[in-house]
Amino acid sequence: MSLTATSARSRARSLFLGGAVALALVAAPAASATPVVVDVADGTNPATIAAKYGVVPDQVFTEVANAFSADVTAKQLAKLDADGSVQEVNPDGVVAHIDRPTFQLARGARFRPGTKPYLPPAQFEQYVAPEIRRIGANLSPTADIDGIDDRRVDADIAIVDSGVDPFNPDLNVVGGFDCVKGPRSDRGWGDRGDGHGTATASLAAAIDNGIGTVGAAPGARIWSVRVADPFGNITDSALLCGLEYVSHNRSIEVANLSLAGTGNQTGPCLDPRRWWRGSYGRRSGIDKIHQRICRLTNRGITVVAAAGNDAADASAYTPASYDEVIAVSAFADFDGLPGGLSPTYPECPPTEADDRFATFSNFGRVIDVSAPGVCSFTAGPGGQYGYVDGTSFAAPLVSGGAALLLSRRHNLSPERVRAQIRESAKPGPIAGDTDGFAEGILDVSTF
Repeated sequence: MSLTATSARSRARSLFLGGAVALALVAAPAASATPVVVDVADGTNPATIAAKYGVVPDQVFTEVANAFSADVTAKQLAKLDADGSVQEVNPDGVVAHIDRPTFQLARGARFRPGTKPYLPPAQFEQYVAPEIRRIGANLSPTADIDGIDDRRVDADIAIVDSGVDPFNPDLNVVGGFDCVKGPRSDRGWGDRGDGHGTATASLAAAIDNGIGTVGAAPGARIWSVRVADPFGNITDSALLCGLEYVSHNRSIEVANLSLAGTGNQTGPCLDPRRWWRGSYGRRSGIDKIHQRICRLTNRGITVVAAAGNDAADASAYTPASYDEVIAVSAFADFDGLPGGLSPTYPECPPTEADDRFATFSNFGRVIDVSAPGVCSFTAGPGGQYGYVDGTSFAAPLVSGGAALLLSRRHNLSPERVRAQIRESAKPGPIAGDTDGFAEGILDVSTF
């Protein structure tokens, strides 16, 4: 990956209402230490390799990788690099990023610190937003949107993001994990303050309870997996930790990745037994993040990824470029109806037009489906409600759609979920999308 970053040692992490996850240890930082991720061969214990060279790991991974992360000295790095049981040693740099959202506060909304349960402002009796109506969630028999919290969607969604506010009464947050290195804040794995993770969770699964807003899969269980630091940067070890947590947690069925990075996208999913035995060779240019996503989908977890917000070809962005994920672009919808008749509202970007492909959205052949992602009405941390823009907020609508399908048939494979979402989509092309690849518009009305 093109960016690198260093960070302080992690503190011991504890799990809240979830499955066991990678071990995190504490040690005094070594002089001139370099943060790395070390992948070792199948059948070799990563902790044993670390101990062999006096390395104290931050975390040890065994689910989506056979690896450990640590800060190492130059001497330790040389020894690890020469060890025949070590497949790769990579810098623990920034591999993905979450754009800090511009949260356009809804009129009448007010901020309330997220330290205890609270109610949204009285002005916000439940609003079924245009994006929810445009994808047909209000017609879905499984979503059952009627303002009465009597039947929550029976599915589990991991929001691999910046953290989700656990105190919001409009969200069914059941647990989570903090994968970010450094001193942990009093929010733990909760929202780090910019609202990105909370807004994402709200669009996916806000409860149909008569207050605030409602999501595509109302009341689905939310797992907050915090991987982004306060600047929105996601390191290799943090993303690996997040994927490891999702894989360990046997409840999770959908993983929403509203994040994007760049890097090499080399080849298809490889046989992990051959990879970890070294059959593909050392330092062969294999995209390791891709192979981790492969292992996640092989365990039956549907992965949804935002296309990215650079108005560029999404084939150069990860994880959207991976065939195994459901990649989501964004378009504008201001009235919940096709036709492009609605004017731009004061809260919405004047550069965007109703029923047109978002000017910022990435595009291309890797996109599976499009969903509204302009001026989306959603919840933020601390009792805020407002509007956000980005493919980050189109993706959770698709994650909600996947949750609707899985709540009816929990054994659906990720491949089948992806196929059903593509097959049920309203045919494209979307006005303004001129790339020649006409992805359809998400439609969950029959789910």
